[in-house]
Amino acid sequence: KLLSEGEDKSLFAIGDADQAIYSFRGGSPSAFLEFPVHFPGARTIALKTNYRSAEKIVSASRKVIANNPGSFSIDVSSSKDGGEIFSVDCPDERCEAEFAVKEIERLMGGLSSLSTGPRGAGGAGGAGGMGGTGYEARFSDFAVLYRTNRQADAIAAAFARSSIPFHVVSPPGAGFGEFLKHLKNVPIPPGALLEDFIRDEARKVDLSPGALSPFLRGAAPYKGRKAGEAIAQFIEEMLLFEPPDDIDIKADKVNLMTMHSSKGLEFSTVFLAGVEEGLMPLQFRDGVTDTEEERRLFYVAMTRARERLYLLSSRTRTERKGVSERAPSRFLREIPEALFSGALSEKKKKRRPFQRALFE
Repeated sequence: KLLSEGEDKSLFAIGDADQAIYSFRGGSPSAFLEFPVHFPGARTIALKTNYRSAEKIVSASRKVIANNPGSFSIDVSSSKDGGEIFSVDCPDERCEAEFAVKEIERLMGGLSSLSTGPRGAGGAGGAGGMGGTGYEARFSDFAVLYRTNRQADAIAAAFARSSIPFHVVSPPGAGFGEFLKHLKNVPIPPGALLEDFIRDEARKVDLSPGALSPFLRGAAPYKGRKAGEAIAQFIEEMLLFEPPDDIDIKADKVNLMTMHSSKGLEFSTVFLAGVEEGLMPLQFRDGVTDTEEERRLFYVAMTRARERLYLLSSRTRTERKGVSERAPSRFLREIPEALFSGALSEKKKKRRPFQRALFE
């Protein structure tokens, strides 16, 4: 309103309500509904062409987001024909990660004897890579996205065992907003220093070291300050926290990152890991699931892909309390079968027995 005051009295706002994925920072799709109320006579201009993703990916993502009540879904079409979407069934998170590694090797034309054969339409055609996309493939054309930072361990381990260069982008993930809400509501012990208070609460909720790191960096300027005095300003600053510019576009590496971190980015081929109930949509420790926001996040993740999209799910997953049975995400059922290029499965490989050296 302040911006629109004065002689010109004009204001221009742009955005996508279906990509509102930061509710813990106060972001909400309702801002789009309220805009014409606060600014009567405002004109809406719909941008109906997607210049990033191929037609199948655009169609699938729109089918998913249309399930949100009050979705701002408009009749978007792609400027590019084709596209491929694969559903991938895996026994566990280790096999899920190995599939991504092997498929990248295959699409790059084969980096090792572990390369797999062609799968589906547009399979890799040898050294040219990327199955006839018309350009030489780079590792930076690939990304593996996941819902929580905890998923990164198995994925990074699989890439570390391969010859593929990779980079783990480490901005705040799913635990970021949840922990921030926790800090706002938990009582502060008298005299507790801010950094000590944050560490103690992180231990109580079992926050991973990766998710804790941005909070400790944010608390550094408050060293020696009492939590009761500094917490309000600290939380205000953390609400504006943005992921670091942790992606070097010149570096030819596969990027591994959370779905939140991928917003605004694009890759030729995207692997979405953990497309399972409990992870996508995420169920928080208190049992609450914000299905609508999770669906918007899934929509954002899907539309990071230009040409190929792999939706990976595991039948079992190792968690803090042990191995749990998993079911495919409800979001997968919202994609028409006709839009899938194929359904793939990754088999669990038996580990070869360790043989000691002859003269050991």
